[in-house]
Amino acid sequence: MTIFTGGFMHKFWYALALTTVFSIAWMASLAAEPTKAMPTGQETWISQEDALANPDIVVTVDLNLDRNGRITGPLKVGGSGENRDALKRAMDGAQRAVRRGAPYKLPANKYKYWKNTHFTFHADPNWKGQKW
Repeated sequence: MTIFTGGFMHKFWYALALTTVFSIAWMASLAAEPTKAMPTGQETWISQEDALANPDIVVTVDLNLDRNGRITGPLKVGGSGENRDALKRAMDGAQRAVRRGAPYKLPANKYKYWKNTHFTFHADPNWKGQKW
């Protein structure tokens, strides 16, 4: 058995942990605010129709966070997909979703790892994660 101490595997496990932290933070926010529910309809980052008709859409959002989890500066939004109108709507929706989630509650002692954050949104309902 090979033990990885850094490099690729370190980044992989950190990304997995960060995803878990974001999920836990979101669930904790639901517990703290019982009126907050899963997004539906216009609140989602992409409409069901656009997602089903354009599964090739992928949107990325890069952002910087301060120590309190607030977004600092402009978001860097990019994306790919054949249908330009659907891609534009998806990019706008992803940007709204990222802004709506702030401030993010993240571990202060790990700030150097999450101060520059990257989100990837996939429209394909069958997407199971990054293929390494």
